Amino acid sequence: MSELIGASPSGRRRRSTSKQATGIKSPRFGRHLFWVVVSASLLVGIYTAHQMRLASQLSGVLYAGASSEEVLYLRGTPATRSEDQMLWTYSEGTGAQSVLRFAADNTLDSITCRGSSDAPESCPDVMGVAIGTPEDQLINRLGPPGSSRFIPNGKVISYDDLGVAFIMREYRVQSITKVRRSGRFAYLSRVLWHLLP
Repeated sequence: MSELIGASPSGRRRRSTSKQATGIKSPRFGRHLFWVVVSASLLVGIYTAHQMRLASQLSGVLYAGASSEEVLYLRGTPATRSEDQMLWTYSEGTGAQSVLRFAADNTLDSITCRGSSDAPESCPDVMGVAIGTPEDQLINRLGPPGSSRFIPNGKVISYDDLGVAFIMREYRVQSITKVRRSGRFAYLSRVLWHLLP
C-alpha cells in the first residue's frame, strides 16, 4: 500500500523523462541542427558580402575615389602621365599595365589593369575572376551581367552594381576595370548568387 501511495504522477513523469532518447534520436536534435545550419548560413552570407564589398572597391591597394596624393603615396610616381594629368600609367611587370583615370575633382574615377594570360596574377582578381578567365566561368562566378556589348575584336561585360567591367577577347578576360559603384549596397543583390549551390 505504501508503494502505491509513493508512486505519484510526478514520480512517474521523472522516471519516464529519464528514459527519453538522447543524441540523434532526441526530439531536440532537429531544432539544434536547424539553428546550427541557420547560423552557419548567416556567417557565410556575411563573409561573402564582406568579400564582395572589398572586391567591388579595391584594386590592389587602390580604390576608386582616392585622391591623386593618395595614389602617389600608395603607388609612387607613374611611368607616364597624359598632358592633362587625367591618365596615369603604371607598369605591373610581365607585360601587364595599370591605367588610372582621374575625374575633374582630382579623384580616381577608374582603375584598369590590362594583363597577359601568361601571368594572370599581375592584375588583382575580382571574386576569383582574373586575367584569362573564360566568359562562362566569369558569369558562373558573378552572375548575369548588368550589360554587355561588342567592340572591335572583343566584348565589354559590365557589372554596374559591383563597379566592375571586363574587356573580353577570344572568350577570355583581357582587362579588368574598377569604377565608382552606383550605390553603397548595390552589390548585395549578388550575395545571394554566391550562396546558391
